[in-house]
Amino acid sequence: MRDLETMDANNPPNKRYLYRANALGFGGQLTKPTPEILPVQATAVLPITGGHGEQRVEKFRHGNIVSFDSAHSHVSGSLGEKKATPTFNTAASSVLENFDLLGMISADRIVAHLSSRHPVREGEVSIIPVGSHFVNLRVAGSLITMETNVDVFCKLDTFTAIENEYKQNGEFAEMARREFHWGGGGEDAPAHITDCFGWMKDVAHGQLPQSKGYLIGSIFKNIKSEDPAVKVHGYVLDVPQFGKVYLGEYIISRPTRRLTMLRADMGCPYEGEMVASALEGNGTTFP
Repeated sequence: MRDLETMDANNPPNKRYLYRANALGFGGQLTKPTPEILPVQATAVLPITGGHGEQRVEKFRHGNIVSFDSAHSHVSGSLGEKKATPTFNTAASSVLENFDLLGMISADRIVAHLSSRHPVREGEVSIIPVGSHFVNLRVAGSLITMETNVDVFCKLDTFTAIENEYKQNGEFAEMARREFHWGGGGEDAPAHITDCFGWMKDVAHGQLPQSKGYLIGSIFKNIKSEDPAVKVHGYVLDVPQFGKVYLGEYIISRPTRRLTMLRADMGCPYEGEMVASALEGNGTTFP
């Protein structure tokens, strides 16, 4: 292996990087009223060698279920040019324009973005969701407002930073327990929240409520609906006789992140799951 102190972007050390990034605009499946797969739209997958990929879909409509004007997904991966602190860089993004799902969920624009920097030398990967947002998101016809957590996860860009913040910052820990259900969901939480997060009540104080190395949170907080019939539980919306809508779901592990801007778990009369603007980012060095 060549001396890391003298390497540059055009003369990397004898260390391979296994790039990993993917993006999609929309995909899902129905189980009722009839089983049906809705093909994934606007997919982009980064080769293990890095590089660039993108796909665009225009004027998509699947029956009376889902439509959008355009979806554009993009992935890229390369070795950075900084000589002093070289990094393997990846990026993934997806943009959805004029999205509508069953007339119950709509948005003028859904933007998801993940970028990562993995040190060539020893060090923990930095991953941030900067740029991810909704424009005019409506559920059941009512405007959904929210505050961003993007700035928080740009500051807490490594797994270790999140772990330390949760242990040392009571304000962040309280927000995570309230908005991400890291406290188990609370006594008044509906069954679907306690079924998923209830086990977290038994996690020792100050310890991250991780399972198999994964945390689940959201890049949004203080979500509100103008319609009192739509109940908000952290980043999950309960819509009567439609289902549950998850916003900005952020799955965190030490080497990777997965961001799903919108996930609809439908229950009546249509049943199934749909996702809009979903990404995964980063890779790993080898050996």
